[in-house]
Amino acid sequence: MIQIKPRSSDAARMLPTVGTWATAATEERDVNTEIIRESWSALAGHRREFIEAFYARLFERYPQYRGLFPENMNAQLERMIEMLSSLAEFAEHAHLLEPHLRKVGFAHRKTGIHASDVENFKDTFLDTLATFAATGDADTQRRAWREAFDEVIIPLFDEGLERGRSVS
Repeated sequence: MIQIKPRSSDAARMLPTVGTWATAATEERDVNTEIIRESWSALAGHRREFIEAFYARLFERYPQYRGLFPENMNAQLERMIEMLSSLAEFAEHAHLLEPHLRKVGFAHRKTGIHASDVENFKDTFLDTLATFAATGDADTQRRAWREAFDEVIIPLFDEGLERGRSVS
């Protein structure tokens, strides 16, 4: 299991425990941005393994999704790592992520996915994260990431998806 190392007191003072994510898609929400950053940081050196485990679990639970992805998943794995790295890095500045999250939603318009599919993605991500989290940290990390998905990521993704459907 991955262990989260405690921050030094100086670093802890510089980063708030709870940050505010405010976007056009959502009203201002408190999301534990520090936990998101720390949990992603704790996966350094194991991110590809985490994403591979996520996709393995996703395809095991929902085999119908496998056909939506290329046979060779290398580029997809790298895109997912890059996306999650951006989410963690800019967690307190969701407005910087808005255009990209909408674009990702827009790009998925031709796949025919719906809200239930996005929920399946989120739940699989959270379950996979729990298997990589340090003991005792899994619930806290799961809660922080669930809030991020529910309050910011999914609403913006859905906006892009709906815009894509209206222009298709």
